[in-house]
Amino acid sequence: MRFGIGQGEVRVFEIDSQPIRQDGPGWHTARDAIDSLGKKAGARYVGPEDTSWPTPAAVNAFLVARDGLVDTLNHRQRRMLLRALHGHSQKAIAELETISESAVSQAFARGVSAVRDAQFLFGKV
Repeated sequence: MRFGIGQGEVRVFEIDSQPIRQDGPGWHTARDAIDSLGKKAGARYVGPEDTSWPTPAAVNAFLVARDGLVDTLNHRQRRMLLRALHGHSQKAIAELETISESAVSQAFARGVSAVRDAQFLFGKV
């Protein structure tokens, strides 16, 4: 998968279609970031130099750290992370994964919560 982060308005058309159709300045800057990376591995900020927060260096640092943390997670932990990012509680995640709440808590202690918390913290800056 490839993801681009853009700034500006994004309009979503036909949300039920595959792929989802989007347009707007935010979509185009994100698309440009993806295209500039080509098939290179790893995350990078590509966009205008701006003195406001977050700076390109801060975005790069966050993306590299986040990718490093996600890399340490196994498939189940990545599913748990995705569910946590979508607002599921640990209890709900345990039910969806058909495992104990204790197992989910241990997975969160091993790194899932670190990635989730970083994503929420960075998203609120």
